[in-house]
Amino acid sequence: MPSYNLAIVGMGNVGRALLRLLISKETDLRRRYDIRWRLTGVATRRTGWCADPDGLNPLAALHGHSLIQHGFKEDIGAGFFEPLACPARKHLAAA
Repeated sequence: MPSYNLAIVGMGNVGRALLRLLISKETDLRRRYDIRWRLTGVATRRTGWCADPDGLNPLAALHGHSLIQHGFKEDIGAGFFEPLACPARKHLAAA
C-alpha cells in the first residue's frame, strides 16, 4: 500500500485548502485507492518550519494550533502557530 509523507510549504489559501481536502478525503483515498498519507512538515514565511518524520497533527496545523505533542515547547514568536512548536528531537527552524 502506498504511503506518502507530505510537507505543506505555505499555509495560505492554497495550502490550507489542500490540507482540508486531504483530511476530508482521507477515508476515500484509503478505501478506493489503498493510499495513506501523513503530514510530516509545515513551513510558513512568518514562523519558520516544523518537521517530524513520524507525522504531525494535520488538524492542529489546519486550525493554527501549536504542533506541540510531547510537552516540548519553544517560543519563536507570534504567527500562524502561536508559537510554532515541535516535539522534542524533531526539526525546528525559524528565520
